[in-house]
Amino acid sequence: MRICFCLAYVGLAAGLVSAQIDEAAKANALYSRGKRVDALPLYEDLAKTHPKDMQYAERLADCLGAKAAQVTDPVRAKALRTRELDAAKRAIALGDKAPFLQLMATIDPNSSGAIAPKSPGGSLIQEGEKAFTAGDFPTALAKYSAAAEADPKLYEAPLYAGDTAYALKDLNAAAKWFARAIAIDPNRATAYLYWGDAIMRYGNDPAAAKEKFIDAVVAEP
Repeated sequence: MRICFCLAYVGLAAGLVSAQIDEAAKANALYSRGKRVDALPLYEDLAKTHPKDMQYAERLADCLGAKAAQVTDPVRAKALRTRELDAAKRAIALGDKAPFLQLMATIDPNSSGAIAPKSPGGSLIQEGEKAFTAGDFPTALAKYSAAAEADPKLYEAPLYAGDTAYALKDLNAAAKWFARAIAIDPNRATAYLYWGDAIMRYGNDPAAAKEKFIDAVVAEP
């Protein structure tokens, strides 16, 4: 009887582990395709089950930010940004050194985090954000590119275009867009950080990435 119980327990434990592996695989597949909002409930569960896993905390923060960008109700959006901030800080505390997390850890939950549509460029940025959070990177890139042409002084347009090219794993295009953002405002750190992160992940050039991170610190000490 005891043997049967043990076998049943082992079978149940194996089933739970298998379910968690399947959940992680599904979450990672969605995330890799840019479906961050769809992946959010999975990463919420994974981060809760594995509270010391920095990657789950990192991706939870990123997915919460994507969800906040889609929410129009200010109370819900603030709640999501607050959770995004907490998850980003937790990932950093666990040892995650991703540059974009450093930015997330400084967000103001009371800020909308969006570009107001005060100009054609602003409206196109918002359209691009909707496409980006839905994982439609080609459409997002087209919108951000159009925003950059409509408003050549709008820093976020080439910044987000570069980030989208980075998501598409086109490092050359990303570099051109980040350089364009830096030309608009060389005293903002964001484009340097995004550029350095892109080089780290796809450029295989740690020295060049380090140079961009140093530029970011010089821009905003």
